[in-house]
Amino acid sequence: MMGKLARRSGARKSFRRRALRQATRFIGPTRPRAICEFLESRTLLAVGDPIISEFMADNTTGLVDGNGQRGDWIEIYNPGASAVDLQGWHLTDNAANPNEYTFPSFTVPAGGYKVVFATNETVPYIDSAGYPHTNFSLNKGGEYLALSKPDGTITTSFAPSFPAQTSNVSYGLGPGGASAG
Repeated sequence: MMGKLARRSGARKSFRRRALRQATRFIGPTRPRAICEFLESRTLLAVGDPIISEFMADNTTGLVDGNGQRGDWIEIYNPGASAVDLQGWHLTDNAANPNEYTFPSFTVPAGGYKVVFATNETVPYIDSAGYPHTNFSLNKGGEYLALSKPDGTITTSFAPSFPAQTSNVSYGLGPGGASAG
């Protein structure tokens, strides 16, 4: 019985080799191809601190704010086990001005996500749906973007800039913190 199984296994391998040779004649040889894309540098520092997990720099058909308008948005993720009040934290699209936007009291639940609209408001505010609106907007051509603690420690940065964006396609971190667009 053992001999028959061994012969069968070899027959299967032989069949696979013949099938592969025939397929190669018709469609040409297949070679593994490496696809490599250069990504912007990113800094993720303190584990457990809130981070920028996703953003959209040209929102014309997606998420609507509390005013019924569509604007650029930034999603903040709190991977920690406790809720975090972002009061005093900062968002910026300008590395030379790390305190460009300062959060009012705005709590991100443990393991949760919250959206901030980057709508270039003269006076930043929180709309009727609870979304904060910043005093800057995002450039779909790419620019610097960072989230920092009140003491200036950066928890996330896209530096020197995030890549050019496609309209109505968000860009963010996939599983394990890898970029996904």
